[in-house]
Amino acid sequence: MEPKSVGAGEGLTWFGCGWNLFKADWAIWIGIFVVFALIAVGLWLIPFLGSLVLTIIVPALTGGAMYAASVSASGERVKLEHAFQGFSETAPRSRLLTLGLILLAAHVALLLLALVLFGAGALLANQATEAVALHPEALGAGALLGVLVVVSLSLLVVMLFYYAPPLVMLRGLTPRDALVASFSACMRNILPILVFQLVLLVLFFIATIPLGLGLLVLMPLGLCAFYCSFDAIFPAPAAARPGQAPPLLR
Repeated sequence: MEPKSVGAGEGLTWFGCGWNLFKADWAIWIGIFVVFALIAVGLWLIPFLGSLVLTIIVPALTGGAMYAASVSASGERVKLEHAFQGFSETAPRSRLLTLGLILLAAHVALLLLALVLFGAGALLANQATEAVALHPEALGAGALLGVLVVVSLSLLVVMLFYYAPPLVMLRGLTPRDALVASFSACMRNILPILVFQLVLLVLFFIATIPLGLGLLVLMPLGLCAFYCSFDAIFPAPAAARPGQAPPLLR
């Protein structure tokens, strides 16, 4: 599936689109965010295993939220169960959980790489030769290179998974095709996505000022705006009906 290229200014208009979706069913959207937050906190309280499970189900939760947003975009009322559509249908569920497993594997690989790179740097520092002692900048350059490698690969993972869940949930793509299409979309739309994320970051800091209560609005609004960005870059085929899974997944 080929993504569209949009202008940098689109990163701002997505918030207006998202606000229209949010305000139509604001109470349900706040409820969806609260339930998602409770699930995340509950899993984080389970040592080790909880964080693994959370990573695996994040694509399914994201896919469900995007399904709920597509229902709202079609003019229908959003229900809480729409947010869990990623778990209720067999085909998208298996594909979204597969995405979660791939995401988990990517996180583990990045963690191991970081441990290897920084562990090797620490070992070199402890066993520094006279040459290294005379040229400490060489050690600093090695550490900087390790940081750049890990950060670059982390950005690659973000780009691969950015639009992958809604591509699986709403456009019927396989995990592999969704990852490829998501990466392509991010490469073609770096500027609008960057504008979107920067504005969201600023709003996040503002929302945390009143005891974090603003997050009750910002987070579901962000989900709706994210759907708008997805729909702008990956518009639904003319024959598709918003709010419904693609025929392939039914």
